[in-house]
Amino acid sequence: MLSFRYVSGLLLLVALVSGCASAEKRFNQGLEMETRGQYESAMMRYIQALEKEPGLEDARVRVRETGALAITERLEEAEYLGGRGDQVASARQFQGVDAIVARARTVGVRLTVPQEYAQTRRATFDEAFHSLLDRGSMARDQGRWQDGLTCYHQAQRDFEPTLTQRNRALAEESALLVQWSEYEYQLGHLRNTFEVAALVQELEWSPRDLSLRAAELMEISLAEGEIELIVLPVQAHGESGASAARNRELAAAIESTLQDGPWRRPPPFVYLHETLAVGGLIDQAGLLDGEYRPATLALILQLADADYAAYLQILNSDSLEFDVKSRTHKVKKRSGAAASFVEKSGKRRIQAQARVVIADGLGHEIADVIVSGSGTASFARGEYQGRWRDLNLDARQVDLFDRFAQEQQDRDAIQALVQDLSSSIAGAVFQPTLAQVP
Repeated sequence: MLSFRYVSGLLLLVALVSGCASAEKRFNQGLEMETRGQYESAMMRYIQALEKEPGLEDARVRVRETGALAITERLEEAEYLGGRGDQVASARQFQGVDAIVARARTVGVRLTVPQEYAQTRRATFDEAFHSLLDRGSMARDQGRWQDGLTCYHQAQRDFEPTLTQRNRALAEESALLVQWSEYEYQLGHLRNTFEVAALVQELEWSPRDLSLRAAELMEISLAEGEIELIVLPVQAHGESGASAARNRELAAAIESTLQDGPWRRPPPFVYLHETLAVGGLIDQAGLLDGEYRPATLALILQLADADYAAYLQILNSDSLEFDVKSRTHKVKKRSGAAASFVEKSGKRRIQAQARVVIADGLGHEIADVIVSGSGTASFARGEYQGRWRDLNLDARQVDLFDRFAQEQQDRDAIQALVQDLSSSIAGAVFQPTLAQVP
């Protein structure tokens, strides 16, 4: 049998030979690219060869030579593009030079640039900044809002702007957003008016007059487009039986989650009536008895002078176990006799469906959809044909049979289901309601 030291040495030799072969391959690829005048690509191959074999001096020399040629090419291209008036593309060439110098430095090769490089680079970057602002202004005047934003974002980010330059770009972006928001308002698009104006408030800085105008546009669009919505308590389908009881528990949990979350923070344009007020309206209009009744919803809306009502109902729920594994445990009874039980473990998924109906003041449906949700949690339980309390079990094994421990496992899955289904219900309520806002 070969010794461990011999095998380790052999593996090291193979690695060194492979590394040398790989370095030579990269070096030869670089030579081929260099003969074709592809200096920057050749330099990258030489660098890769040095990374494989740092002692390859020929590659180091070639990095220095091809790197200098690549820099010269980039600077000549920058001058040509600048002469054509494309200052942004010219500035990109200087960024390419920076990348070449930085990449060579990773293998210890220091490339030189012309003496006036820093001053020319800064001047080109400034020209690129102003060019981007001009492009953005042209796009704004033509109503090409997204193109204008792209230009202003590049101006703020791409060419090392000074603080003064960044603030100027932000001011131009603010002006575009306000103009865009005003344009949407003129078209009667209230939601777009609000959303675009809100972008001004999210900027790290904007001129005070533009910020105030954006806030005014948000307020105007909200005032004109606000919808009053009544959301009825979550109903449970079915009147009796274990399934109905489970649905009622699920409905109560979802109602609580919705009240603590989405109903407290409705989206802009949606005004939700208070829960207590809704309960009083239901008492006046008559009980729903868990079923959807258009006439009852219409009456509730008339009493509240609201625009729309949302009816929510849990339709069904079921449980599924998967990835189930069985394991037999041999234990002793308290009497000392031998016994065994089976431990089953896996995943339990609880699924449920809910109906969401949105109705207008006449009881006409503007939406009637079924949404689904699910929650998954691990489970483990014990199965024994006799009285499990007769078994001599440790603490963990007792939990496999304990009713409270088993219920906790169910609660973990149910809680995940409640969160998932509540989110789906909230989306199914708000989306069609917001669609009524122009």
